[in-house]
Amino acid sequence: MSVSTQEFSALVRLIIAGSVLSLESISTTLISLGIYLKSLVC
Repeated sequence: MSVSTQEFSALVRLIIAGSVLSLESISTTLISLGIYLKSLVC
């Protein structure tokens, strides 16, 4: 099983992009949760 460096770097880029996207969705979810909790308290 030989993997070229081009294929490997593409795979790494996909993984990085996926983790960045999931981090963004987690942060937006936390922000919206915080806003929701604030509206409940105030």
